[in-house]
Amino acid sequence: MSFVNRLLRATLTLPQGTFPGTNSNTLVLTNMRMAAHVECAGNFTNSCDLHIWGMRQVDMNAVTVLWGQNGDPQTVVANAILVLEANDETGWLQVFEGQFYDAQPEYKSLPDVSLLVSAKQGYAAQILIAAPSSFAGAVDVAGLAEQLAAQMGFAFENNGVTGTLHSPYLPGTLMDQFRELGKAAGFDYYFDAKSTLIICPRNQPRLNQGSTVISPTSGLVGYVTLTRNAGVEFDCIFTPAILLGSPIVIQDSDVPGTNGQWFPYQMTHELESVKPGGRWFSHLQCLRFPASAQGGT
Repeated sequence: MSFVNRLLRATLTLPQGTFPGTNSNTLVLTNMRMAAHVECAGNFTNSCDLHIWGMRQVDMNAVTVLWGQNGDPQTVVANAILVLEANDETGWLQVFEGQFYDAQPEYKSLPDVSLLVSAKQGYAAQILIAAPSSFAGAVDVAGLAEQLAAQMGFAFENNGVTGTLHSPYLPGTLMDQFRELGKAAGFDYYFDAKSTLIICPRNQPRLNQGSTVISPTSGLVGYVTLTRNAGVEFDCIFTPAILLGSPIVIQDSDVPGTNGQWFPYQMTHELESVKPGGRWFSHLQCLRFPASAQGGT
């Protein structure tokens, strides 16, 4: 089996100031040892914990002191950005983008020091104060969802959500308001790696998405497991083409009832670069792809 050189690239953007020795508030790090844990789930924002080894101490200090400076900590968090990309020799593809709410060197592991960056997608929209959304009369659900997505700075994708609400009142942060809208209107939502907010009818997949085949010869690691909610879960080689809510086809599984078309509602990625034998895997939890949506793939 041929060796695949797998790399991660992290871009850190400071909300204020510049990185030492530069005129830029952006630092791009690649060809370094990194370990990323990325959580993606329906009806939640994506999150990332990233360890980076080999950074200059002054660069680690530049992100560490953000929370020790004067100023509004909420504003600092809203504009401290982490972008994570992955490359398995097929080109760079974005895995995560969000605001980092903590970044600290782990000196307790001397001399093997890493910077640990913790980030969430849409974190600012979860913590910043927002005016309530209040309407009189009938309101189109999809239109209101798109309006809230735009206010949070996200692109928007609707996969067949329809209906109206009568005189809705949505308090809290913008993300609180969006969650309440989803509960009231009965839709699920997902985020992709490039900050698109995606809505679907409850327990339904995205429309017009191509299928990704998973089998023992195309990425499947170990065996597929049936779950109590009539779904499946399994491990596979990390594949950027696998997206929340989009169809996958399990083939040649030895476990009865697991072959066929499914869609993931939760994914966890474990990615390591510049480490011999490093992890490059995903754990997926999926629901059965409904027969009524088969024509949309």
